[in-house]
Amino acid sequence: MEGSRIHWTRGQLYELVWEKPITHAAKELGISDRGLAKKCAVYNIPVPPRGYWAKLEHGKKVRKIPLPLDNSEFSEFIYFKPVKTHDEPEPDPRASLTQEQLALAEAFVLPKKISRYHKVISAARSQHSKNRLDNYGRVEFLRSQTHPGIKVTPQTFDRACRFLQSLSDLFKQLGWELVSTNQLGKPLHSAVFSKDDLDIFYEIIERVSQLPIKPKPERKRETRFNYPDFDSLLFQRQEYKASGKLEFSINIYHDQKLKTRWKDSETGLIEDQLVDICCSVASAFEIERIRRIESIRREKEYARHQQEMIERRQREQEEKERQQHLFNMADNLEKIQRIKRLLQHVNQNYPKSDELEQWTAWVHQVIKELNPISDLDALLERGNLSEK
Repeated sequence: MEGSRIHWTRGQLYELVWEKPITHAAKELGISDRGLAKKCAVYNIPVPPRGYWAKLEHGKKVRKIPLPLDNSEFSEFIYFKPVKTHDEPEPDPRASLTQEQLALAEAFVLPKKISRYHKVISAARSQHSKNRLDNYGRVEFLRSQTHPGIKVTPQTFDRACRFLQSLSDLFKQLGWELVSTNQLGKPLHSAVFSKDDLDIFYEIIERVSQLPIKPKPERKRETRFNYPDFDSLLFQRQEYKASGKLEFSINIYHDQKLKTRWKDSETGLIEDQLVDICCSVASAFEIERIRRIESIRREKEYARHQQEMIERRQREQEEKERQQHLFNMADNLEKIQRIKRLLQHVNQNYPKSDELEQWTAWVHQVIKELNPISDLDALLERGNLSEK
């Protein structure tokens, strides 16, 4: 289940593996020690070397390896998925339904005759005679149609529609609706069970079995060149036989002991397993709800982390610019000292003249422009130095 995932930062995991042996830390996280060691290796987190805890126990001097910097935006948060133990009790599937919902499911009676179908099922039935069959002999729906989630042969199509309609009637009493995904603004046209903007995809399928391919009898070609009969070597279409047994399944990724598939058997049909189906669908909705909450939390966490990275990079860039400006100021100061020595040498060795005075005034102007003190005043006015 997504809600059982644990997330740590690199710094937190680093402190954990140096605070206690890795076997104890892994047990605290609910994973194996080998799995924790792999996580530390992937995210560049040093672990205590062999013999570290023995030396520490006997009072010997040990060295703690510092955590190296890692500027990767994907290594800030580390996610763990605790491993399930065999000691965990089996979950009660009926606990996912309220007492009222469970009573409705147990009291529901399959109708012997259906007078009005759901609009998704009705649309599929109206186009049933026009649809072609796929390679397995099952009814194939056009892309422009809403797929009702039914993959059966024409012989069991009516039974599949009755079962889906009965399931839709029962789910409606429990607060779940059979809707088309094109009504929800999604590109894929298929029917789903929906509750509070949460969708559970399903499928009703009929298994088929292959029939042996009968070899074509060879026939003698009556031609004057007497060519061999290549027709018997051509690919022959595989034929399939309908089993007449239906199978209902819900499509959901989970890491729980949740039943997601029901099929006809010698002991009973899928119509006799409606209560069990309702319990699993209720659990699936709860899994999707927790998964959505976890997804929203991760998105917010990622957005906050991205904002922190942007601010940190801006601070680093500002610091680089300030340092570069400081280096330029130091270079200008050195240039001023060299220019002053040159000016002193000129004044001592050349006689005074109007041209020399003009040149000297220009040199003083250059010294004034290069003077870092004036730049320092501008920096203090902008507050760049006073902030840090």
